[in-house]
Amino acid sequence: MEIEFGNFPSLVILVALTLFVALPVKLSASFVGASETGIVRSFVAMIIPVIIVVLLGSEIPPVVFAYPFILFLSIMFVLKTDFIGAVVISLISGFIYYLVVVNFISGISIQ
Repeated sequence: MEIEFGNFPSLVILVALTLFVALPVKLSASFVGASETGIVRSFVAMIIPVIIVVLLGSEIPPVVFAYPFILFLSIMFVLKTDFIGAVVISLISGFIYYLVVVNFISGISIQ
């Protein structure tokens, strides 16, 4: 079975995924007291480490093990906070992602 999406449903899915990635980071950053807590900056802070690891991981495979450090640096520089704040933002965001997956997404099944 082949599933095709038109333009509007694809846009809705893209917006929903962007909010799913950025909203927990935005909430965590505002809780910690980061200087920049916008949705776009929160999304960029999560996407930059993925891009770096994908691009460098194909050439230098051990870069994958540095992902947490690259994530902390990305949060530090994009959201303008210190290293401890970046670690706390990551932990709180991870907990929020966990709650969302356990409570909402685990009930969704695709057949």
